[in-house]
Amino acid sequence: MRATAAPEALPPEMLLTFAVSMVAILLLAAVLLGYRYRVEVLRDRLQAALDR
Repeated sequence: MRATAAPEALPPEMLLTFAVSMVAILLLAAVLLGYRYRVEVLRDRLQAALDR
């Protein structure tokens, strides 16, 4: 049985595009997570102020 050749690696142009896209998506996710955390903190502070 003949073994098939392994697939080639990504060309450098595609690898750069993939890396930039991954960084952008991770940065967006971090920003959205930060905003979500801030909203929850403000919501807790508002609830505590209303409970007084």
